[in-house]
Amino acid sequence: MFGTGHPRPLHRKEVAMHVVRQQERRLDSHTLTVDLPDAPPVAPPPAAHAIRFDVVYTLAEYLGFVRDHVAFLRRRTAGPLLRAWVALIGTPIFFIKKRRMPHCAFHIDAHGIERRSRAGTLARSWADIRDVRRYRRGYVVIYDRGAMPIPLRCMDREQEAAFRRLAAGAGRA
Repeated sequence: MFGTGHPRPLHRKEVAMHVVRQQERRLDSHTLTVDLPDAPPVAPPPAAHAIRFDVVYTLAEYLGFVRDHVAFLRRRTAGPLLRAWVALIGTPIFFIKKRRMPHCAFHIDAHGIERRSRAGTLARSWADIRDVRRYRRGYVVIYDRGAMPIPLRCMDREQEAAFRRLAAGAGRA
């Protein structure tokens, strides 16, 4: 067990393998034909332009948002002292928030941003939002008594473009 040689396998039984070969397919076998009914087209639902996604924040992600935001407020890069301060203060705050809100569901549309979690529903209209800032990990939506981080990993490109249009339309981005 503690020798210098290579380990030997425990069992020396041969194992049967099953190999499946696929036939070559013709290109016309992938053609799909759809017959549309003669009914008039149905209008999309009014919330079709809404952005919906769920977030489960991580500690590294949360501390990254806090570090970027504090560095922005100080107008310089985050040095080692600032990183240590963010880790010491931000970590307990993250775990307190994580306990209250382990999972958040966002709904963003032309009216504003709504976040649902176990702690309740927080809704902010675009008029209530003071600023939307873009950081390395995502966006921070700032309102009078707080902020909401929105990670980029939760939105695809179309959703991010729609979010930027909504924020710019409200004069916030």
